Amino acid sequence: MAEPEREAFRKLLQWGLRDEFRERQPDVRGRFTWWDYRAGNFHKNFGMRIDHLLPTASLGQRVLSVEIDREARKGKPIPSDHAPLVLDIDEPGKPFDPGWTDAEARIVARGGIRPS
Repeated sequence: MAEPEREAFRKLLQWGLRDEFRERQPDVRGRFTWWDYRAGNFHKNFGMRIDHLLPTASLGQRVLSVEIDREARKGKPIPSDHAPLVLDIDEPGKPFDPGWTDAEARIVARGGIRPS
């Protein structure tokens, strides 16, 4: 991203929004949401993290996990140049809805972070 975009993003964070992926995975590098597919950059893992989920601080307290789902774009004849950024939000202390328990296991298995 160019500096004007970086400055605009910093302003969003100054307003109190949180870069949830970075909050939960501060030391992780090399995880991207966009690749130039024409140059084969997905397979080289040469991309940018240009998609963001920016919850407020109060909503951020309800985040259970966040991940970039690279698998979603694999194996497609014409894949998107973006990978989904998945944010799992739930009420603390309440069980997941029945349909989501398997999804949670898949997310955690692929490296999604769930707080202890």
